Amino acid sequence: MWKRKHIRGHGMNKSQFQNCRMIIAAAVGILVGWSVASEANVIMPLIGIGTAMTILYLLKRHVKEIMEDERSNLIGEKTARTTFGVSMPLMAVTALTLILLSNRLSSEWKLAGTILAYSACVQMIIYNIAHLYHERKH
Repeated sequence: MWKRKHIRGHGMNKSQFQNCRMIIAAAVGILVGWSVASEANVIMPLIGIGTAMTILYLLKRHVKEIMEDERSNLIGEKTARTTFGVSMPLMAVTALTLILLSNRLSSEWKLAGTILAYSACVQMIIYNIAHLYHERKH
């Protein structure tokens, strides 16, 4: 009985959670890398990612400290906006470069460029829909 109360009462601080998150992210990276290198089934990384997300969710519930506040939310928003603002032009330029150089290289590069271009378009559509949603909500 004492052990149960002790375990249930045991929490995790923010630093411990961040360390666990890094270890889990590294494990998922290794699993995905191994899966790609060995040309294994695509289901394994998906199961690994799903499991990692579940474990992180469960661990986060045991953190006693405040994980997010207005400052961390603002930093997250600015980080997301910066990441999107940098990655979208890079994706567009890379896609265009791959498509233009496909005549000199192989047709597979044109396919890769086309897929990257469509991915960039889908991301921009999702961004605009989310922006409209949040603009109307707030």
